[in-house]
Parts: sequence; structure tokens; C-alpha cells
Amino acid sequence: MNFSTITRLPSDRHPINFLVSIFLMICVIQLTLGGCREARDGDASAAAIRLPAQTFVIEVSGMHCGNCAEAITAKVAKIDGVTTCEADWERGTTTVLARPDTIPTIQDSIARMGFTIGPAATVAPTDE
Repeated sequence: MNFSTITRLPSDRHPINFLVSIFLMICVIQLTLGGCREARDGDASAAAIRLPAQTFVIEVSGMHCGNCAEAITAKVAKIDGVTTCEADWERGTTTVLARPDTIPTIQDSIARMGFTIGPAATVAPTDE
């Protein structure tokens, strides 16, 4: 092949312009799809927030006084997804009204405070 016989394209039909156009179209498509993905992710987190809260009782060993119970109650109440929390040092339990997906976070938070935790038991709702 003789390179001297290659015909040059006019500047508006140059391969670089064509590649730049393709690149810009890909960028626009990715930005558009990225926005849709973010919207879907937002919907997923909104669905997680709408999970109904349930009452759980968690056994907690190592509480010696009301201050221990108050510390647990204050810490757990700050966790996103917890509606109410009440620690009882005499019974050795912490009762929470929270989304089920927050229970591992609650248990980890109490354990990090130095207490020993047991499994979380769901309390059946009562008809009053």
C-alpha cells in the first residue's frame, strides 16, 4: 500500500472529530444512566426507612446500676432506625422499638460499650 495515495478527509469528516462525537455521546449516556441509578438507590434507601418498627428485647450482662442503663439508652437512642430504647439494669435487658435491620448495629453498639449481649428476641404485639 502506498501511503502517498491516501486521500485526506475534509476537516468536518476527520476521524478525530468522529471519535470526539462518539466520546461525547457516551459521556451523555453515562451521565443519564448514572442519574437513574442514583434515583433507584434513593428509592431503595427510602424503602429501608419504611420497614415497620418492631419491639425487641436484648439481654445485656454487665449493667451494675442505673447509670449503665442510662448510658445504653442514650447511645442506642441515637442510632438511625431506633424509635425508642429503654435499658433495665435490674432485669439485664434492653428493650428497643426499631427496624429489624438495625438490630446488629444496636448489639454492636452495646458490645462496644463493654457489655455482653445476648440474642435479640422479638416481642409479639399485644392487642390492647
